[in-house]
Amino acid sequence: MDMSRDAQSAEAAGYAGWDSVRIAVEHVTSNEHERFDPSTIANVRDLLSACSSKTKVPWGVKKGYWTTVVLWWDRFELEVFEDRVEVYRFHDQGTEIWHEEHTPGETFTSQFLAELNTLAP
Repeated sequence: MDMSRDAQSAEAAGYAGWDSVRIAVEHVTSNEHERFDPSTIANVRDLLSACSSKTKVPWGVKKGYWTTVVLWWDRFELEVFEDRVEVYRFHDQGTEIWHEEHTPGETFTSQFLAELNTLAP
């Protein structure tokens, strides 16, 4: 799976804080050519709330392959769907991929929240 960064997402680098990340997410999800599921947008908001107290500001935000939102840091990405968050951890010898099921408005599991602490120390 090629998770390379594209020119479209390069504008996302260098966020000043979580408010600018939220603005970037709004820009991605307000695309007039593609309709994002309201649950995806709500899950992104839930994730941003969880991340803002546990991680550094991401390096970038972009639209995923599907109508999803991707946030990335140095060696990992979080891709937000309407029913889950997929975690991509990039290692020198491969990629670890797993997901956290999530319903908008509910809390993330304690395992996922603990994992956020390790994703962007």
